[in-house]
Amino acid sequence: MPLPTGTYNTPPRMGPLKRVRTASGMSGPTTFVARAAAHGEDGAAPDPVLSIGQILLAQLAVAGAPVAPLWLWRGEGAAVSWLLGGVICVVPNAFVGALMSVRRDDARAALRAAWLGEAGKLVLTVALFVAAFTKVGSLHAGLLFGGLIATQSVSLFALLFDKGKKASN
Repeated sequence: MPLPTGTYNTPPRMGPLKRVRTASGMSGPTTFVARAAAHGEDGAAPDPVLSIGQILLAQLAVAGAPVAPLWLWRGEGAAVSWLLGGVICVVPNAFVGALMSVRRDDARAALRAAWLGEAGKLVLTVALFVAAFTKVGSLHAGLLFGGLIATQSVSLFALLFDKGKKASN
């Protein structure tokens, strides 16, 4: 899908919390912040979107729930592998969430935080994978990646099945 063309109808000193409609009438990338501000929320996400904390808690639940059955069924190595897969997912996501949850009035500062968050997420993910594969003796790679994929899928399902609400314009 091509990106919308047109220039933003925002004076340079107003920041991203003001008018974000393009000349063609399509929403710009900061529409969610503008909607939240319009509803009196201090830069928070609008109602239809789950908060970062709720998603992280759901990810922790998905990472932790199968640990006891796996421990009983397959042993300690299997349970630790699943849990480590979940941790490898949750810790970098929490890092990005912490950076992105801070309100920034300057669009450049928000973009810089997003870049730093994604770069940090990549570095943390690689470091946690290296630590898991080098420091854990009885690691089950399939369960490690299964825990990672199941935990990461929470973000996708949060977007797809968020109570069927749609953001209002």
